[in-house]
Amino acid sequence: MVDYDELDAMLLQEEEKQTEEELKKQGERLEAEKIRMEALSEEEHDIESASKRKETKRLIQQLKKTNPAVEANIFNSMHNVALDAVLAYKTKGEKHHFLDTY
Repeated sequence: MVDYDELDAMLLQEEEKQTEEELKKQGERLEAEKIRMEALSEEEHDIESASKRKETKRLIQQLKKTNPAVEANIFNSMHNVALDAVLAYKTKGEKHHFLDTY
């Protein structure tokens, strides 16, 4: 026989878990945005000597504070790329566009 009170309690616990996970993810996104904004703020102070390469290095250094494996994650993101999801790519000197297959 089904105990509806127990079932309600289990569903409530599951909803609380999901809410906690969503809040955690939202906090992580906010932290990443804060880091990005700090990097941009630093960039604005040093516009004349700034380059995209320097800006990217500063951003990665900021991200390392919350995710020490960020460099490995960025490098590993280049693996297993679904070429059908890429807008365009070049191989052996020949450019391929996603519209070529449509």
